[in-house]
Amino acid sequence: MQWKWMCSLVVCAAALVAAQDASQPEGPAQPTGPAKHGGLFSRKPKVVLSPEEEARQKAEIQRQIDVLPRQGAPILDESGKQILDPDARPMFQPAPRPLLDKHGQPVLDEDGKLLLQTKDHLGYDAHGKKLKAEKEKIPKKVPVTIEQGTLTVDGWTGKARLNYEIDDLKYLYIYAPGIGNTVVSTLPFPGATAQKNAFDGKTLTISVGEHQLQIAGEKPLLHQKHPVPAYVLVDREYSRESRFPVMGYGPLRRAPYAWPAAKAVETRAPALPKEVMPVLARPAETPGKQP
Repeated sequence: MQWKWMCSLVVCAAALVAAQDASQPEGPAQPTGPAKHGGLFSRKPKVVLSPEEEARQKAEIQRQIDVLPRQGAPILDESGKQILDPDARPMFQPAPRPLLDKHGQPVLDEDGKLLLQTKDHLGYDAHGKKLKAEKEKIPKKVPVTIEQGTLTVDGWTGKARLNYEIDDLKYLYIYAPGIGNTVVSTLPFPGATAQKNAFDGKTLTISVGEHQLQIAGEKPLLHQKHPVPAYVLVDREYSRESRFPVMGYGPLRRAPYAWPAAKAVETRAPALPKEVMPVLARPAETPGKQP
């Protein structure tokens, strides 16, 4: 009985609402847009433009895109000097790019100005795929220690008492007159060839044609127990105003190279032992001439 009574009540209420609607005079249709204060699913009504206005807007957007710089700002170090990449080319920030929506269209602000991508907001690509910032991988550091080291070329001492404490080795330079500059790294790089077991404990031994370059110290050069290959590139066109071999390190693998000063570097080779000192030959006697 209770169920029948509830159904009757619903039917009566529906009939009363229909009667009230029929008694109201017809008038203009009420807008069906979103409420004044909006809602979770409310949408901004799309503005319909005339073909001429739409063409003008597209032309203005294209004009703003065309005037964007083709190259970003230069990347500077702490001293304000432009940073070079490993191939000695100036480095720049990425060129500014327009921010696109999920439909691949440029996004404008309220004044019609083109919005640009930011580091944290890349927007979408032309196909509607959301762009995500790539996480920068921090490369593993390669510390190198050279304590009381000696640089030899073909067994001859070119420089002694070398002391280097390198926090992160990028490229090691060994310059020798008549050979050029030899660039060495523990990682592969363009143009370099691998030499197995070059870093072996306290020594680094490199072959350049028929020549052998070696650095030897009192402590292991790399913080590793097993031998490590070296990747070597020889720049035979490079020359320095030096009659003796020169050693350095830096972030460039092309000229101009960086040659920072080492700690307590002895510029002259140690004196040779007396037993190997050269002895001048006596002039040959002329027959018939008294000494």
